Amino acid sequence: MFKRLKIAALVLFSLAFTIPVTALGGVHVENMQHPVNAPGVQLQCAYPRISGIGNAQNQQKLNSSLREQALCAQKQAEYAAKAAPVQGSFGYKVTRNESGMFSLVSTRILTQSGKTSTVCKGLTVDTANGKSYALRDLFVDHADYVGVLSEQVRAQIREKGLKQRGSFKQIGAEQDFYLTKTELVLLFPQGTSFHEEYGVQTFNISLQSLDGTLNRNIRI
Repeated sequence: MFKRLKIAALVLFSLAFTIPVTALGGVHVENMQHPVNAPGVQLQCAYPRISGIGNAQNQQKLNSSLREQALCAQKQAEYAAKAAPVQGSFGYKVTRNESGMFSLVSTRILTQSGKTSTVCKGLTVDTANGKSYALRDLFVDHADYVGVLSEQVRAQIREKGLKQRGSFKQIGAEQDFYLTKTELVLLFPQGTSFHEEYGVQTFNISLQSLDGTLNRNIRI
């Protein structure tokens, strides 16, 4: 299982550092390298700087937040290295940049003493005004999105044969997520709902299957 986690970490690592300065859809993304030089730490760090958001103030806030995530990963690695050497990466992948929506997932991977921990965080914003979407914002008012999504998650848990920490009942109303062109991807942190050995768990849900409950701004 740990071997599979290491392979997954390498795949995420390669994705994080192959994104050049490019214009994707309506938002321009510049890949910023953040070198880390600290005792006991080997950390590759990259974060996006975006432009093309319709609201300059919100764009600045987004860029500050994205940079702060990278700095936070560095601080976490430096603190952990006081106990034992740490290797890892912080990077990101743009998952959607079209139809007025920009979405990405950032990934922090740290390996220490043979154990790998992974943290993923999604971000989805309206490119017209730079406001971030919460999960509820994707759906029409009064839609039972928690129930609908939880049913699909339960089905995928059975298909994957995942060992749970307790019995899964439903997602959180503010569940972390990101979007692709065709899917809503729900993120479950490592070691929360499922055993630590599974790492971060993702549940991909077709946007087409949610047609009728999605906000009209969410184009399928």
